Amino acid sequence: MYSAAAYLANRNDALGDKSFPVFLASIGIAFVIVSVKALVRHLRRPADTSRQTAELHQLLRDSAAFVERWPREWLPYAPANELRTEVDRSARAIQLWQYLRSAPNANIGFIDSQIAICQGRLATVQATMSAAARRDYPPQSQA
Repeated sequence: MYSAAAYLANRNDALGDKSFPVFLASIGIAFVIVSVKALVRHLRRPADTSRQTAELHQLLRDSAAFVERWPREWLPYAPANELRTEVDRSARAIQLWQYLRSAPNANIGFIDSQIAICQGRLATVQATMSAAARRDYPPQSQA
């Protein structure tokens, strides 16, 4: 029967003296690489979040101005380019809310409610655009 020390001595002789230190060094290097990547990702996150939040605030201000100009009962009379802009704004706001939802310490319930509001607004404006398109097409023939 061999002792653990004899086993390790025989193993080192069979594998060569430098195999175990090389193995430990490679594990150490892999650990350092993973740690540095995680640290960089963690440090970049707050800047990304603040930039996304600033963009979201601007989109929400612009959307609020649109709603003030064109309340729901007047929405069918809104110009098509403003409707398209509002659709784009709402879709981008949904993307930003979903991005912010993945942030650490995110208020999931609040963010989900904001996503639902934006989705409802998007659906309303898209339905208005579809109704306007059906109303305008096919073009009536001139008689």
